[in-house]
Amino acid sequence: MENEIPVAICNRTGKEQDLKYFGESAVYDAHGHQLIKLDHMSGAKTVDISINKQKDENLSYKGNRLPNAYKELSQMGEIK
Repeated sequence: MENEIPVAICNRTGKEQDLKYFGESAVYDAHGHQLIKLDHMSGAKTVDISINKQKDENLSYKGNRLPNAYKELSQMGEIK
């Protein structure tokens, strides 16, 4: 949500040796709203995700960068 990008989380279901996979795959939009969540059963679903939504200006890391604050660090040679 902080990076304002959609996220798809995929998880296995079922059992393999001593491991039990609980599933519950999910998709979240750029603002952290859950668009879909699957249960513990195997399956596949699709969901439309908008990637052109309005961005929160307060979270604009690129716009809030201060390159002069770390200019010397980026120009340093290999740290010994």
